[in-house]
Amino acid sequence: MNRAFTAELRQQLIDTYRPLIDPSRPVALVDFPVAVNSGDHAIWLGEKALLRHLGIAPAYECALETYDFEAMADALKDGTILMHGGGNFGDIYKYHRFRLRLLSDFPGNKVIVFPQSMMFYSTQSLKRTAEQFERHGNATITARDALSHYKMGKYFGPKTKVLLAPDMAFMMNPLKRIRKPKFDILWLRRDDRESALTLPLDEIAKLGPMTPTVLKMVPADGRAVLSEALFVGETLCVTDWYRATLQNDEPELDTLDFDARSIFWVTWALSILSLGRIVVTDRLHGHILSLLAGFPHILLNNNYGKNFTYYDTWSKDMQGSWIVPNPKSALENALNIVKTIKDSDAA
Repeated sequence: MNRAFTAELRQQLIDTYRPLIDPSRPVALVDFPVAVNSGDHAIWLGEKALLRHLGIAPAYECALETYDFEAMADALKDGTILMHGGGNFGDIYKYHRFRLRLLSDFPGNKVIVFPQSMMFYSTQSLKRTAEQFERHGNATITARDALSHYKMGKYFGPKTKVLLAPDMAFMMNPLKRIRKPKFDILWLRRDDRESALTLPLDEIAKLGPMTPTVLKMVPADGRAVLSEALFVGETLCVTDWYRATLQNDEPELDTLDFDARSIFWVTWALSILSLGRIVVTDRLHGHILSLLAGFPHILLNNNYGKNFTYYDTWSKDMQGSWIVPNPKSALENALNIVKTIKDSDAA
C-alpha cells in the first residue's frame, strides 16, 4: 500500500548514514533492548539492516546490562560508537544515563546516536546533556521528528551535529500479515508512563463487558508467548507489548543472540497486530509496523505528543493511517472503517 513511501524513508536512512560511518574502522552498536518492547526490537533489526547494507559488521554489541568497558575498548579501538535509536533521549528512562556514561568512557571515539525522539521534563537535565555532548566534541545526534530536531538544534552546541531522519525500523523489509483477523479491532494500548489514557477503556468503549483472557502465540522456535488481553466478543481485543511473558519463563530469551531475540519479538508483534481487521494504537511502533505491513490503523498520541509529531513529520501522506484526538473518536472511526472493509469484502 505504501511501498514507495517506505522505500523513500529507507533510502533517506542510507543516504544519511553512509557519509558518517567509515566501513574501514570498527563500530560498536550499543544498548540492545532487553525489554519486551517490540518497537525497540524493530529498531534494532533496522539498525543491523543498515549496517549490512553499508557492508559493516559490528566489532562489539552490548545491552546496558552486558556492557563491558575493557571488552568494548579492545574491540572498538579508534572506531565509531553507534547508539541505539528510539524514544528515550531524555530524562524519562535509564537508557539515557548509559548513553552519557559512554561519552565519558570513550572521549576520543566518534559517536552517532541513531534516530531518537527527545523529551526532557527538566530543562536543567537537557542543558547538562547538551554540555556533556559538547565536551565530547565528536558526536552526531539524529532526531526522528521535526520537533525533536528543532529542540536539539536550539540546545546543543556547534560541536554536536544534529540531523533529521526517520525511525530506523524502516530499514527492515516490508512485512506481511501473519494470521487471519480474529477481531474487528486490535487495540494496542500503552500501560506505561507514556500513556495518555485518563479513563478505563471499558468505560470508553461501551460495547459491553470486557472479558480478561490470555492470548497464546508461538512466533518462532516453539517458544510460546502468553499475552494478557481484554476482549468484547469478536469486536475488540486490547493488549500491549508489556503484557507478554514467555510461557516457559526464559528470561530475555538468553539462549538466543541479540538478532534472533529481536526477530522473535517483532514476529510476535506482527502476530498480535494481525489479529485485528484494523489496529488502534498509542504506540509509535504499532503505527510503524502497521505501515510496513499494510494494516489499516488509527494512531492516538502518547502523553507528550511524540506520536503526532512523528506522524506529521513522516507519515501524513501515507494511505490507510489516520490520527484522532481521543480514544472515543478512535473507537467510533475504527468501527466505521471495519464496516467499510466488511462491505467491500462482501461485494
